[in-house]
Amino acid sequence: MNFYPHFIKYINIIFQVWDYETGEYEATLKGHTDVVQDVSFDPSGNLLASCSADMHVKLWDFTTYTCIKTLFGHDHSVSSVCFLPSGDFLVSAGRDKTIKIWEVATGYVRRHFESIKIEGT
Repeated sequence: MNFYPHFIKYINIIFQVWDYETGEYEATLKGHTDVVQDVSFDPSGNLLASCSADMHVKLWDFTTYTCIKTLFGHDHSVSSVCFLPSGDFLVSAGRDKTIKIWEVATGYVRRHFESIKIEGT
């Protein structure tokens, strides 16, 4: 679940949006082909990022409820997404043991971090 002025509930490959104040249903967003793992609003509340076990991150225009970009780059399920405070960058973490920092405007990976194996762990 995620709150902004909206309540987001993910159900397998879709997620539903309700107005937090009125409780009214607003939309169902479909686009992922496997279970949705996490969502995050940008600081303006106009963009929503979602990630899924389908290995993709999607950016949604939250004023029209349409997918405007699909970000490719993870080799396994993407488990977490979060906008940085500026809203210009998005961080994703996946079960491929990587963290990626995406430039929102272009959809390009600007930084890529891989976990390292530590002896004895």
